[in-house]
Amino acid sequence: MSLREEVEKNGSITAAARARGMPRTTFRRWLNKEREEKITKPKGISEEELLIKHSPEHKILNAARQIAKGRFIPEPEFIRSLHVKGGYKYIVSQEQFEKYRGKASGIVYWGEPSRVAALKDEGVLA
Repeated sequence: MSLREEVEKNGSITAAARARGMPRTTFRRWLNKEREEKITKPKGISEEELLIKHSPEHKILNAARQIAKGRFIPEPEFIRSLHVKGGYKYIVSQEQFEKYRGKASGIVYWGEPSRVAALKDEGVLA
């Protein structure tokens, strides 16, 4: 149990210090030290989270991987949902994204790679 939880449980710093059998000033110092440790320890984000947040390429790739099997999303709707700023046309035209994309009646759709490939084989998607 943290010192802060002990204070809340006992109702005051004095009562928490008494419950531990220590002087109030010592308890207060420990409490302040615990608070400082929580404040000074940065949590940060993982490399994957950083890439998804700041790299449009990784954001698009991550979203493409999460498309459910059997679902097809029109490209404008897909890109809008990611809040990707300008320059995405160059990114989505890269070879690594071809397996996620197919075109039918002039509309580019994004989908799960195995279903996109199957529909390309059937001639539904180009």
